[in-house]
Amino acid sequence: MTPATYREAVESLHTFFLRWYTGEASEGAFDEFDTALGPRFKMVTPDGTRHDREAVLSLVRDAFSRYEPGTFRIDIRGVNVVEEYDDAALVSYEEHQETPTEKTSRHSTVLFEVNGDAPEWRYLHETWLDRDN
Repeated sequence: MTPATYREAVESLHTFFLRWYTGEASEGAFDEFDTALGPRFKMVTPDGTRHDREAVLSLVRDAFSRYEPGTFRIDIRGVNVVEEYDDAALVSYEEHQETPTEKTSRHSTVLFEVNGDAPEWRYLHETWLDRDN
């Protein structure tokens, strides 16, 4: 896979979050998110909380339409392939979010597994950056 493939996977998932959290996505769009996460997906949030796949799916599902359209923003920067293997890639990026009450920034590192035509999210670790960005 090319670096552009991984960048598209990161950007596509965050476009889903933007549309889901503002209620602009259809309920059926959740299936694409479900499919993007590999069956063994795990995540560490910026505050150190660990979640398995089912917990992440539940958290996101429950956050449908959390914000009014236009009041939530996500900006992805610096998508970089750190290492690439035959069946996996380690990719880093920055994610900047703005809600009606705060701005946050995090550095994220994702391990993608390559299965078929699209990379699957296998493991995601996020770390806070300066929360006033």
